[in-house]
Amino acid sequence: EGATTTGRVWVEVGTGIVRQTELAVSSKNFLLRTTAKYALDPGLGMWLPSEVVQFVDVSSTGSGGFSNMGAGGNMGARQSLEGRTRYMKFRRVR
Repeated sequence: EGATTTGRVWVEVGTGIVRQTELAVSSKNFLLRTTAKYALDPGLGMWLPSEVVQFVDVSSTGSGGFSNMGAGGNMGARQSLEGRTRYMKFRRVR
C-alpha cells in the first residue's frame, strides 16, 4: 500500500543509554505507532522496557465503512485504538 516506516531513538549522549524508541508505519489509511520507554531496574542493574504504548488509527476509503463480519450495518469510517503496557518486578531466570 505504499506504507512508509520511520523510527527514532532517544539516547543519553554521555552514556549511550537508550531511554526511548519509537517506530511508526503509515500509509494513506493506516497509522501504527509504537513507543517504548526504558528505565534502570535496580535489582538487575540493567536498562529494561518500563512502558510500551501502541496507537493504531485506521480509516476506510469506501462509503461502506469497516466490515463487521457480515452482520450488516456500518461501523464507521474511522477507528482508533491505544494500548498501554507497564513492566515491573523483573527477575533473573536461571
